[in-house]
Amino acid sequence: MSTTHPTNIDIAAALAEAQELYRARNPKSLAQYEAACAALPGGNTRSAIFVDPFPLTMAKGEGAHLWDLDRHEYVDFLSEFTAGLFGHSHPAIRRAIDAALDSGWNLGAQGAAEARFARAICDRFPSIELVRFTNSGTEANLMAVAAARALTGRNKILVFSGGYHGGVFYFRGKGSAVNAPFDFLIAEYNDSEGTRALVAPHRADLAAIMIEPMLGGSGCIPATREFLADLRALASETGAVLIFDEVMTSRLAPGGLQEVHGIR
Repeated sequence: MSTTHPTNIDIAAALAEAQELYRARNPKSLAQYEAACAALPGGNTRSAIFVDPFPLTMAKGEGAHLWDLDRHEYVDFLSEFTAGLFGHSHPAIRRAIDAALDSGWNLGAQGAAEARFARAICDRFPSIELVRFTNSGTEANLMAVAAARALTGRNKILVFSGGYHGGVFYFRGKGSAVNAPFDFLIAEYNDSEGTRALVAPHRADLAAIMIEPMLGGSGCIPATREFLADLRALASETGAVLIFDEVMTSRLAPGGLQEVHGIR
């Protein structure tokens, strides 16, 4: 009879063993993470791609494949949260980038490509009439909310539990201590009746309704067509601005999920 006792007899022990194996398998990523911690808070400035005990550092990408510093190869199913749907280092995209760089970069002036790109976006999304480019989804949502408050002269912003709209708009659990200091109403996702009851006392002060048509950071839970249609109706009834955050879903259909559900 064996007298050997397993070491991972509970979840905590199994997790500790898995983390130790992870460290042993990825020494170069670990060293890179430790070096990064000296200059970056928590070793990174993009919380969405951080994992415990440390993230892998990727060194190369081609097509649907990635290689990390320790030369392990991976099939990339994340695809940069749909922004990388053409894969890594696509030759056509590389040629376009090279051609643009040949004409100089960051010229500090208007560029012709900006207007062409904006026109293409307007043609693709019927709800978009004009485009203002930003550097991130966080910045886009921040400007959208600020504009809604300024244009309506109101204060309340309706958001939904589990929503993530960037580093200063985080509504999972109890939210985030660094959320932007707006006056939020937090409703339950896919609950039209509860949402209307929450909004009822604040209809005259509702500036915007901000929602992800799919809760990207909370399990990719899609909103129902009926729920989104009711939010469109609620925004029209109250004079609030309806903000669809399609950072992660705009590429799930030619016109995003707003096209799929017929919402404008």
